[in-house]
Amino acid sequence: MRWWLIVAAAVGVYLSGCPSTNERPDAFMRDAGPLDLEASMNCRAVAMLPRGSYWMGSDERAGSAMWPAHQITLTRNAWVGRFESTNACYAACVDEGRCNGSAYQFRDPARSRFPALALERPEAEAYCAWLGGRLLTEAEWEAMARGPEALYWPWCLAPADPRRPTDCGMECEMSNWNLHGSCMPTGSEPSPVGANPGARGPFGHEDVIANASEWVLGTFLFPYPSEPQVDPLPTGDGPQISRFAPIQRASSGDTARCLFTSPPEPLYVEE
Repeated sequence: MRWWLIVAAAVGVYLSGCPSTNERPDAFMRDAGPLDLEASMNCRAVAMLPRGSYWMGSDERAGSAMWPAHQITLTRNAWVGRFESTNACYAACVDEGRCNGSAYQFRDPARSRFPALALERPEAEAYCAWLGGRLLTEAEWEAMARGPEALYWPWCLAPADPRRPTDCGMECEMSNWNLHGSCMPTGSEPSPVGANPGARGPFGHEDVIANASEWVLGTFLFPYPSEPQVDPLPTGDGPQISRFAPIQRASSGDTARCLFTSPPEPLYVEE
């Protein structure tokens, strides 16, 4: 991880306006631990999102609803689900009467680790409440996906100017990204959660790229404010919003990822 610190330090010298977190993010990536797809699924598996300052949005406006770039500050550490909601975890919520859903949709044993799809935002909120958490705000989600270096994709180097991050080699549509980092035919289904190491975010969260669109709190605000924001939660008359890639957003969603204000106790379910 030493190279990461060298790059971060160099960028900090080069760009005095680039914010940094108040914690050491490399430590939190280690704390996330290795991913064992054969182990039982913990519905409350988390990795930390450290408090601090991040960049949100981009000043590259072509075809984008993500501008202008602006600084956000998160004032509290958070523990964010490493995984999107799985069918097995959501089915357990349904079984306890805390979530709505058709039983057949989540019961296929062969798909227990696939993301639970076709959730409305109230269902996603109810699922996180059942676990003892809540949905992320859009700002929290982007900070989780981009990290303190304002990455365009998880495999990118830190941009020289975080206001204008550049695409560093995406070779196919995000919705067609598969386990091996290559394109799949349009219309291909999601992968089991955590199956694509290339989609792992800078703090150890899995599938920050397009496995499924994840509901977030707030409404679709466009354009963004240009001034710095502290713990922002945009509200208003805009549509509900979801996120599906580090700097990509949508007005409809599929699944949930949950945030906790303190490290949660594990919750294992039948698969």
